[in-house]
Amino acid sequence: MKLIQPNCRVQFTPEDIDFIVNVLHPKVKNADTLLTLLADEESRDLILDDETLFRAVLEDPKCLRISTHFYFYTLVRHVFRKSHLPERALADYVAELLADQERSCALVAATGDAELLKWAQLHADIIRRFGRFPHRNAVLGRSTTPEEQTFLNGGGFKG
Repeated sequence: MKLIQPNCRVQFTPEDIDFIVNVLHPKVKNADTLLTLLADEESRDLILDDETLFRAVLEDPKCLRISTHFYFYTLVRHVFRKSHLPERALADYVAELLADQERSCALVAATGDAELLKWAQLHADIIRRFGRFPHRNAVLGRSTTPEEQTFLNGGGFKG
């Protein structure tokens, strides 16, 4: 069984790096300096928190070329920071869950099996909504949030 690891930040593609450089180059004035900073883990993490980069992911048509890892990490990290959750590894983990679910849906869609795709999309929707599968909380020793309990009580997916 594959375990989900918080590793979106190490899976960025050359297209992701190009996007970052194109968006932030005007601020830094030197693309080579920006590339050097992106190679350093701490500097990269600070660069990824840039508000201009977040806005570009939402608004720039060139973002269609970025990876799901970069896309989800940028969005999740922004929301977590606004919610006073500073842990990058947590944002990375949730982003990896979202990216995995998107990959799953794409792979299942390629099979042409509509019934299987329905289930893959249901799983992806649950992850998008809660960041985890609420029906697994008890067995994993996690507390259930009120929103998750309402979902489960209303007939939400139970595995």
